[in-house]
Amino acid sequence: MANQVIKKASLQEEVEVAPPKAHEVQIKIIATAVCHTDAYTLSGADPEGSFPVILGREGAGIVESVGEGVTQLKAGDTVIPQCGECKFCLNPKTNLCQKIRVTQGKGLMPDGTSRFTCKGKTNLHYMGTSSFSEYTAVADISVAKSVESVPKLVSEYMSKKIKVDEFVTHSLSFDQINEAFDLLHAGKRSSHTKNIRAVLGLRCLRLNVKKSFPNALT
Repeated sequence: MANQVIKKASLQEEVEVAPPKAHEVQIKIIATAVCHTDAYTLSGADPEGSFPVILGREGAGIVESVGEGVTQLKAGDTVIPQCGECKFCLNPKTNLCQKIRVTQGKGLMPDGTSRFTCKGKTNLHYMGTSSFSEYTAVADISVAKSVESVPKLVSEYMSKKIKVDEFVTHSLSFDQINEAFDLLHAGKRSSHTKNIRAVLGLRCLRLNVKKSFPNALT
């Protein structure tokens, strides 16, 4: 139901993910991120928000299995969300996919159905991704192969074997970054806002590279 306000979200549920149908891919999610869009939908303010739904729109994973007709991917491939067909996804300026937009906006696969079931009830997909599920199902045009070492890098980072902050640090504290973002959102400025290179999109945050890496890019 659209515009429904969720007062309490379930942190963990057992979800059944049906096998992929023709031109679909089942993926084991290795890494995911929480986006403001997830929170926006969860708040009930999203006009396209429908429930119950498995959120998550940013992630990376490994192909578990593929449906009939899938030729560009195979089990074991490392993938990320990305359409390789529509004019928007092929344009370097945007990847707001329109290829399967109609069904995707309804939380469904291209055939108009869902692959998620929880406690006997159908759960909806989210933006064609649903990366908060351990396993997810997506249309085959909605994924692209990524660097094979991504899962290993994520695992080593989470286990602190790779310490990114030893190489790159923000020139501003997160409190300063958040303050600058709030001021930009309100149409104001401060000494911190000049270090943010895009309004509301925050295209990038200015970074400082430590002296031990003088040739690294900033």
